Amino acid sequence: MDDPRPTPADRARPWLPARVGPTAPLVADGAPFDPARSLAAAGMATAAIEEAGTGTAIEVRAVCKRYGRSRPALSEVSLTVEDGECLAIAGVNGAGKTTLLRCLLDFTRPDSGLISIRGLDSRTPEARRALAWLPERFLPSPHLTGRETLTMLAGLQDQHWRAERIDAALTELEFPAEALDRRTRLYSKGMMQKLGLAAAVLQDKPLLVLDEPMSGLDPMARRFLGGVLSRLHADGRTVVFTSHAPADIERLADRLALLHAGRLLFLGPPAQLCAAHGAADLESAFVACVRAADALGPDGLDIPPPTRRQSP
Repeated sequence: MDDPRPTPADRARPWLPARVGPTAPLVADGAPFDPARSLAAAGMATAAIEEAGTGTAIEVRAVCKRYGRSRPALSEVSLTVEDGECLAIAGVNGAGKTTLLRCLLDFTRPDSGLISIRGLDSRTPEARRALAWLPERFLPSPHLTGRETLTMLAGLQDQHWRAERIDAALTELEFPAEALDRRTRLYSKGMMQKLGLAAAVLQDKPLLVLDEPMSGLDPMARRFLGGVLSRLHADGRTVVFTSHAPADIERLADRLALLHAGRLLFLGPPAQLCAAHGAADLESAFVACVRAADALGPDGLDIPPPTRRQSP
């Protein structure tokens, strides 16, 4: 019988699966490869997109979440995201954006209300298999190279990405090829975000959920990544992202969900918010909408305490 105890080599590299090494080849996935395809097309599972059809990708119904005795992080938030749509979630710090994503991803449970992904309860692993997730800070093990990181993430998804396909994705993201075999602890913020976005795109999921994907990037990197997201959206992906930047929202989003103090103040096209407040730009409209809500004061918000949902 094999000895189940870890070897000295295993203990020295506990963060790296046995089948992944510094020079491990990326196994071919058997799909035909066309180097002329864009990042969005190269990363897209066409069959999965076609199977998805048209319908509701995400539905949030009357979700409430409170931490301790503080004001609700979310109060009766309801919204839907349709297949193929790009929805931006915006709000000041503490508005509830991250809490909403945490509930969607089942990192935390709402006190009441329901969230479904493609008709399935978001608390089930089957529902979350439809989405790829990019956190605000993509922080893989600093001891891994970029190549090892992508190989490990592919293995966690039970997928295999051929080397040419990864190269095409990183080339489209203007990620320097020589950096792929460099430890990620040496990466800049922009390089780390590009690696994380490549990993999310290559997962072949019809739904992308991105938390502040352009946070901390310089203007050139921000505009470039915005172009990548636009191409993903144009090729049929459903994209949900949070942002503090009105310019990014105006350029990328079909609709905007504006959260403030845990409430949904507005849901609709960015231009509609501008028209509602007679604003010339989205930033002015955003400020006017938030100030109007703040003018009501805490008593005017009329937020009931949530009813804790019983565990199934």
